[in-house]
Amino acid sequence: MLEQSPSGLWTLTVSTGDPKDKKWEGRYRPYFNACNRSIFVGFYKEDYDGTRCTNDQHTDLRGKKFCAEAWLPESILTKKTDIVVLYGGADLASDGDVGSAGSIVREVTSQHDSNLDIKAFVSDFWGVGIIDPNDVTRLSVATEECYRFIKTKLNKELESVIIYGYSWGGVLAQHLTKRLKEDHITVKLLITIDAAAGYKSDIVSRVIGNNVEENLNIYQTEPSSILSRGYPNTAENSEKTLVDNFDYSNTYAGTPGEPDFVETTHSSIDEISLPRVTKKIIETLN
Repeated sequence: MLEQSPSGLWTLTVSTGDPKDKKWEGRYRPYFNACNRSIFVGFYKEDYDGTRCTNDQHTDLRGKKFCAEAWLPESILTKKTDIVVLYGGADLASDGDVGSAGSIVREVTSQHDSNLDIKAFVSDFWGVGIIDPNDVTRLSVATEECYRFIKTKLNKELESVIIYGYSWGGVLAQHLTKRLKEDHITVKLLITIDAAAGYKSDIVSRVIGNNVEENLNIYQTEPSSILSRGYPNTAENSEKTLVDNFDYSNTYAGTPGEPDFVETTHSSIDEISLPRVTKKIIETLN
């Protein structure tokens, strides 16, 4: 991500997501030709220790020598990295549990590990004191860590972003897409699983912004003990966003008569939908 400091200096933070390219991670400064400032030379690593240093032809006005090994290669700068972020249900116990989102991370990583940054985040609820599921200020506080994770991973505009959210995490996931829209960042796939906010589930925003290319929305309509339930989603602009709604109400998973046989409810829908969700993410990444 390219950022400008209060003093006016620009820096590029690189995070590749690929172990083979880890040596290129870090902060870089842009440099221009000393004689013609309109000619861009490249990005140079700020803290390069000069362990291996072959002086190259680029010098600044003070005659400073640059190490050829510290220039960011074009192949890294333009390399495509997919980003997947996930929110589980509300962390009501405040113990940092990410729920089934952690299982999805493991499944996706085991099947797709090329240039992939994937992380599950805690769905903070009590910590930000949210009462209204449409409280933009507090939702932004709750999604700030994930938002910064995405922003620091984006070294260019071509990367794929996939966002998943279950229950309260679905509310956070949708708000996150709205924040990214303000930054002109496209979300390739948004997955919402029974997005809910307890007894205020009926006022949760269900309109998917036009920076989202596709929304897979899986829901059921039977209220939980705290009245959490999902609803169908709609697209802000159906020409730009495909919304697939799947109603899992009155459905079951497992084998009748066996311990794994379970009805789809708000508390079970994340586990029941997990194989479908994992498959969809893998398909989108490929």
